[in-house]
Amino acid sequence: MSFLVTVEQRVPPERLVGHLDAAHLVMERSKRGRIHSRIFQSLQDAGHLLSVGEWEGAADFEQFLRDPVVQAEVVRADPPARISTLRRLRLFQRMGHRIEAVACVIATCDEEEADGLEDFVLSWSRREIDPSDGLVSEEVYRMGDRGVRFLIVHGWRTLEHLERFRASSMAQTDAAFAAHGVSMERFMGRVAAEFRRPPPAPPGSLVDRPFR
Repeated sequence: MSFLVTVEQRVPPERLVGHLDAAHLVMERSKRGRIHSRIFQSLQDAGHLLSVGEWEGAADFEQFLRDPVVQAEVVRADPPARISTLRRLRLFQRMGHRIEAVACVIATCDEEEADGLEDFVLSWSRREIDPSDGLVSEEVYRMGDRGVRFLIVHGWRTLEHLERFRASSMAQTDAAFAAHGVSMERFMGRVAAEFRRPPPAPPGSLVDRPFR
């Protein structure tokens, strides 16, 4: 089983260009054990970065963290990055399409509500999100050891597709999550850097993988 992790970081404007250059450099040279990594950059706050990485094992990620550049730019940065492990619940992808915009939601609930929220999120995703025009991918994760936080990542073909979805569905979505006692953090951005080890599936194929 692979090891999944997310890193959230806020980088001061004067360090942003150097930080992103360093991220590209590290992605190119630290390929051992790395399966897939992406860095998302907020459209509202360019210094707000969120990454999702998949590694062969925890030891590979720990070795990555020991890289001197990663130590300086992530682990010992001011402010430091927030690192959380992930457990993947669902991956939906329409292959052969490029993602221009991403929308992420971090949903937090009480511990006794977590399993019910998981059921709701997975059924809501298939019913309300999958048919959306312009949707390329959806990923659903539980975050950290307690599992009371969920990370939902939607990849969209264009920013216009994302904006149309937000205009038509965001109020309904917020109400549905609020009914489950959930607090939400939103992130809308672009893919600033990406590394993928395996070759993509043939264009036109569909991936819909449950993880439970």
